[in-house]
Amino acid sequence: MSYTILNASNLEAYLFSLPKIKAFFDADSLLIHEIGDGNLNFVFLVTSSSDASKQLIIKQAVPYLRCAGESYPLSKERMTYEIRSLERFAQLTPHIPKIHHSDEEMSVLIMEYLSSHIIMRKGMIEGIEYPKFSKHISSFLANTLFKTSSLYLSSANKRTLVSQFIANSELCKLEGKFDVITAIFDMVNYLDKKSLKRFLSWVASPTGH
Repeated sequence: MSYTILNASNLEAYLFSLPKIKAFFDADSLLIHEIGDGNLNFVFLVTSSSDASKQLIIKQAVPYLRCAGESYPLSKERMTYEIRSLERFAQLTPHIPKIHHSDEEMSVLIMEYLSSHIIMRKGMIEGIEYPKFSKHISSFLANTLFKTSSLYLSSANKRTLVSQFIANSELCKLEGKFDVITAIFDMVNYLDKKSLKRFLSWVASPTGH
C-alpha cells in the first residue's frame, strides 16, 4: 500500500486489510480513538467492538512535525528508524511491548497496548515507588547497549547495523534543538542574567553540543 495518512475514517479499512491484525480483533467493526499528545507522530488506540480486551496501539509518522502542522516539514522516514530499533530491541530483550505489525512504507507501527500502565513521570509525581525500576532499566540498557556495540558485534555486523540507522540525521538534529530550547526555558527562571548570557553563548558556539 502506498503511503496514506491515517485517520479515524480510513484506519479501520487499513487494519482490516492486514490479515494478522484482522484476526487479532475478530470483529466486524473497531472503536478508534486518537490519543497521541506527542510532538512528532499520530497515535490511535483501537479496540475490538466485540471484545474490549482486544486493543492495539497504532502509531504513524506524517511528513511534518505534528505539534507545528504542515508548515514544518519533517521526513516521515523517521518512523523507519523507530521500527528498526524496536525490532532490534525485541531480539535482545523480551520485556518491550510486543510488535504486532510494522510497515516502513506506510510509516506505521502496530503494537501492544499496555492498558495497566501509566507514564512513569506521572506516577513519581503522585509518590508511587518503583522498587524494581533500577534493576529493570539497567538490565535493558546492558542488553541493548552492549549487544549493539563493537565490543559484542563483529566488525561486519556492526557496519551492517550502523548502515540501517546512519541516515537518521534529521530527527537527531530536531531532537537536539528541542532539548536545547527546553533547557533555555527552564534555565531562564533560575539563572541570573550573566549566567544566562554565558549559557546562550555556549549554545550558539560551533562547539556547543
